[in-house]
Order: sequence, then structure tokens, then C-alpha cells
Amino acid sequence: MSATRKELVWSIKKQLFRLSSNDIYQVAKDIAINSQHEEELNPNDEEGCMEYVISYMQSDTLLGLEDEGMGQFQPPADLSNHSWDNLQSR
Repeated sequence: MSATRKELVWSIKKQLFRLSSNDIYQVAKDIAINSQHEEELNPNDEEGCMEYVISYMQSDTLLGLEDEGMGQFQPPADLSNHSWDNLQSR
């Protein structure tokens, strides 16, 4: 993992830990759209939702991409909308 990607992921993680359980659920749900994991997410399982988002950011699928998946997200300046769209490239 490149140093730039590692810094980006850490920046996102720090902001994710500040979200409410409903907001982290929304971020996880945004990532899981159209996947078999979407129904497994539970808004009452804050830890599970957080783990899902972090696992996604560190997934082999993203790391295997030429840009290590960095095109999928940018450091969020503000997570006021509390959705994965805020983590994605603009």
C-alpha cells in the first residue's frame, strides 16, 4: 500500500469514527448497494457497519486496481451528508 493511500485511508477512518451509528450505517449501505452484503447490514450494529466500511477500503478488489482504489474515494472535507458519496471522487 502506498504512503499516499495509507494517509488517505487513515483520514477517512478518523472521520468515520466521528459519525453516529445511523450515519455509519448509511455509509456502509451506500457501499453495499447491489451486493449480497446489503441485507446483512443492520442500523443497530454500529461496529459491524464500521468494520464493513473499513474492510471495503482495504479490500483486495480496491488494492488490486492500478490506483489502489484511490479513485473510489477522496479525503472527505466534510461528512455532513454522511454518505459514501462524500468519500468518493468528486
